[in-house]
Amino acid sequence: MNKYKFLFLLFVVCSFNLLQAQRSFQTDYLKIKITDKGYISSMVNIAKGSPSYKREFSPGSNPSPLMSLLKKSWIKQDGKTIVNYAYSFPIKAKYEESKKQFVLTYPDGEVATIAIRPTPKYIRLQLIALDNYDKNKVSSIVWGSYKTNIYNLFGEVIGVARDTSKSVYYAIGVLGCDFKTRPGIPIQVSPLQGGGYIIHTPDAKKYPLPEGLREGEFFPACGAGGRDWDFYCHPEMYYRNTIGTAAFIDTNYHGIYLTYYCRNSQVADTAVQSASPGYPGDRFRTWISYPEENGNTNFIGSAIALYGTPDDKALKTLEDIVVSENMPHITDDRGEWIRDPSSAKIDMFWYGNCDSAFSYAAQWGNHPGIQDEEIYGQLFYPNPGTNQLEQPIVPLSTGNVPFKDFLKKYSKPGITFGPHTLTLYLNNKHQTDVNPYASTGLVYCNKTPLTQSISASDSIFNVGDTVYLDQANLGSYGGPDRDSVNYFRIGKEIIATHTPVSTTFPYKLTGVLRGQYGTIATAHKAGDTLYKLLRNCYAGFFPNTNLAIDKYAKYYGMAVGKWGGYVDWDGGPNGSPLNYPYEVLNFLTTVHKMAKAEGYPAVRNMSGSLCYESWFFVTAQNNGYLCNPDGLTMNNPGHNGSEGINFLSIYYSNYYTPSTHGPRITDFKNANMLEQFMRFTIGWDASASIGMSQKMVEDLGKEKKREYFSIIRTWESARHANIIPAKIKIAMRNPDDNYSLKQIDDNIWKLYPIQNGEKVLLEVLKK
Repeated sequence: MNKYKFLFLLFVVCSFNLLQAQRSFQTDYLKIKITDKGYISSMVNIAKGSPSYKREFSPGSNPSPLMSLLKKSWIKQDGKTIVNYAYSFPIKAKYEESKKQFVLTYPDGEVATIAIRPTPKYIRLQLIALDNYDKNKVSSIVWGSYKTNIYNLFGEVIGVARDTSKSVYYAIGVLGCDFKTRPGIPIQVSPLQGGGYIIHTPDAKKYPLPEGLREGEFFPACGAGGRDWDFYCHPEMYYRNTIGTAAFIDTNYHGIYLTYYCRNSQVADTAVQSASPGYPGDRFRTWISYPEENGNTNFIGSAIALYGTPDDKALKTLEDIVVSENMPHITDDRGEWIRDPSSAKIDMFWYGNCDSAFSYAAQWGNHPGIQDEEIYGQLFYPNPGTNQLEQPIVPLSTGNVPFKDFLKKYSKPGITFGPHTLTLYLNNKHQTDVNPYASTGLVYCNKTPLTQSISASDSIFNVGDTVYLDQANLGSYGGPDRDSVNYFRIGKEIIATHTPVSTTFPYKLTGVLRGQYGTIATAHKAGDTLYKLLRNCYAGFFPNTNLAIDKYAKYYGMAVGKWGGYVDWDGGPNGSPLNYPYEVLNFLTTVHKMAKAEGYPAVRNMSGSLCYESWFFVTAQNNGYLCNPDGLTMNNPGHNGSEGINFLSIYYSNYYTPSTHGPRITDFKNANMLEQFMRFTIGWDASASIGMSQKMVEDLGKEKKREYFSIIRTWESARHANIIPAKIKIAMRNPDDNYSLKQIDDNIWKLYPIQNGEKVLLEVLKK
């Protein structure tokens, strides 16, 4: 054989081996390649007609592990044994064609079997088995992180990297296919992580970083102050507010990476919660997450959907994933998916007597929701242990009436009504799970036995352990728990102490205050268990998984139906420290099922905080307030309110409908001010809410009332008709412009820019 033939054959063999080393999988819009070591080496846009068609979105020198393992080890530090966490990456991958699955091998001998299934819109990855692993060492399985060379917008809540420029216009993202698969980086911090800021410019030429700031630098929300709003509302585009880690900036190679994970909750593990991670003055609280507390789930079966798509098709792709994977697909009263911008609308915050609430709402059009801010004093802590829903608590000019009587007389089709509640916070004055008998379902951070029997009056407890018993309670973002009080449950009694547990054996709690929160002091025997409770920032406690779902979710679901189809989850559904928030998803799923059984298949719900759960369930957002009544815009750079540009960036990046709340009808000094507020909500496909009472409205006078209601109704009818083109919506986001809209009939609207005080017809809009 001559050398040329030899070289040719060698080339063929090498090429064949190379081809065998990389397996290709594709959707309608994305093609990926996976190497024989278990890494994604290529992500290519194959959407024909896209401006970035055939572009490579995987950084060449940084391939992405298909799945990693987060492992624990124990090291000595300063004379103490501490837990150390490190990632383990695959070293070999074998593709089994007949089973359509990869078998990954890791350095310590663990073997993961991953099924891979391409669909037209996404590639589904699922962990089928994990063999040869130590359950006490493998803390989590990690999907990715998946690295991209996209650097424009990152959606940290759901996990998406977006480039919205005209030359690229593409998105790559990940979404969990089950409740136990979580977005973000599995650092040993509770998924209830506080927010902060990352220095990131979406366009270095347009928004260059000033001297003193570096790309990727992170600041906690509190900044140099003690309140979260001390650092909010930086108008500069390179201060990017962030509240998650599902998508984040890698400054080493200048790209966005995506991460999902699933913890093994079948074994006890350590968790940490912080109000604002990274803030030097912050106080962490640590607890042990027990299997009985967190759902007792294994990471086997965890699955994700990996997708790439032109940016304008991403939301439809996400809906396809949600529906196909049987994730919560919540629709409004018209059957529109709540993440579809066409479902956005203006809601009403109501104060005082409710005689006119439905009448006013009906004049707005587009089926708004009514949140009653006067009822919440009695329903802020809904209590399944009482018949409060039957009580006369809805205020009318003639006196209070029960919900059923109020709705029977005043309700109108399509308009929902409900109170402001505190979702999963238990308070001694209102919840029978605290007072007079503490429920066994209260969340605790550690447990230890009594080593000596005590009477009902003893103030010294001998205990078997000290772990987390000397840790002061931490209420999120301040609150009454920023003190030295520790709370415990023993039996049905709650006790407290201001004195830390002793550090030498025999371990003692001294100065114990008995029968706290209205509970009854009783004798307890040696061997009885003492539970260190997690206290919330409203001076109460939290329900654990079983109590939250089996009792409170069912109650809320039934109650929402009875009080009119609307509820405000103050604090957000993630206000509970349930260690794995997929349980919160189960909570909200149960609520919706129960409400549907009560005749309300489309619950309108608002939340005070954006989180992964919100993305699936929450129809409107209740973020912030207006510090500046004259800044009634969604993106006014000078606007000092948390519903300003900070949250707008988060919402927009995560394909989540922006929102604002806070202005009262009387804050709009004239009709033009209200009209500009309305055009901003349409321009940003945003929901919003306006506060009012009967007195506020009637004090406007008949003419002004009629004019204001007509403006709201006109813009909301155009929104629901979905007749304003995207290019015009984008133009209407400019805070320096002014617009006016006139409805001609049920099918025609005229849009006018206002120039030099004059209306100039821009476009005739038709259904």
